[in-house]
Amino acid sequence: IKSGKTGTLKSLMQFIENADHPWAIRLYAGQLQKDSLRTPSGKKFYLLSLPYYLITQLTEYIALLIENKI
Repeated sequence: IKSGKTGTLKSLMQFIENADHPWAIRLYAGQLQKDSLRTPSGKKFYLLSLPYYLITQLTEYIALLIENKI
């Protein structure tokens, strides 16, 4: 989980480079959003931006993200 703007997620990009999965989640004050992004080396991943008020449903949103239902 990472907070910050999409363009400044340097440590998240490093994490994704070493992860054996293509999913990342950040909690923030905006609206629910899913983006398909690439790391600087070109690895594709999905970033789910989850509003703070949905934190109690994090487990459900993780499942939906992995199942590609959102």
